[in-house]
Amino acid sequence: PKDRDGASLFLVTDDGDLVERQWRKGTGQWEWLRHGQPTKGPVLSPPVPAAPDGSSLFVVLATGRVFERKWDGRHWSWVNHRRPKGISLACDRGVARDPTSIFFMAEDHRLAERVL
Repeated sequence: PKDRDGASLFLVTDDGDLVERQWRKGTGQWEWLRHGQPTKGPVLSPPVPAAPDGSSLFVVLATGRVFERKWDGRHWSWVNHRRPKGISLACDRGVARDPTSIFFMAEDHRLAERVL
């Protein structure tokens, strides 16, 4: 995010934790930051940015729930967007976005949409 120190890359570990690799301008070094997991289970999908400035990203958990990791200008928080009604999400297929929506792949290969 713009009000943080530098550029970031978000990844998911083998254990289902969300981690961030952040460039620290002040020290001129990369640093690992652990965001962990929401309380509802491990993250399975690759994180997808929802905001152009990197202040929000979406993931799908092993439970099929959709969570957002959101930066409020001072702190990160997890936001539970639940799961789409009547659709089982394919947790390992990730999500995609366009300027107005986030798209999730269902297990039956349909798309589920979350309007931003």
